[in-house]
Amino acid sequence: MKILAIDFGAKRMGLAVGDTGTRSASPLPPLQHTSEADDLARLSDICAAYEVDEILLGLPLNMNGSEGKIAARVRGFADVLRARLNTPVRFIDERLSSFEAEQVLAPLGYSPKKKKRLLDSVAAWIILKEFLEIE
Repeated sequence: MKILAIDFGAKRMGLAVGDTGTRSASPLPPLQHTSEADDLARLSDICAAYEVDEILLGLPLNMNGSEGKIAARVRGFADVLRARLNTPVRFIDERLSSFEAEQVLAPLGYSPKKKKRLLDSVAAWIILKEFLEIE
């Protein structure tokens, strides 16, 4: 089964694609937010290109496990994805994924600008790798 992982952010979405059969995952270029319609069209194209069977959406929980305003926004986005893309959406706890992504990128010597651009997709890749390990 092919999975698209999304790390939803205010300005951009980090993306990664993986396969449950091979347990492999790869980050994709992040998707800059434009409009909901444009974002959905681009996500639809990505799902078609990679033959995605399911979307894995990072749910930003507070450290105590509770949900805040951003988690509510992500849940709303999931409803739109399900309706518009007709693709199942599953949530996964994304606590500390951005921190882990920073740790992955730190030793690679990227400029701060490039690190910022890659961070969300590396976070999506980490979320997807963790999912594939337990699935």
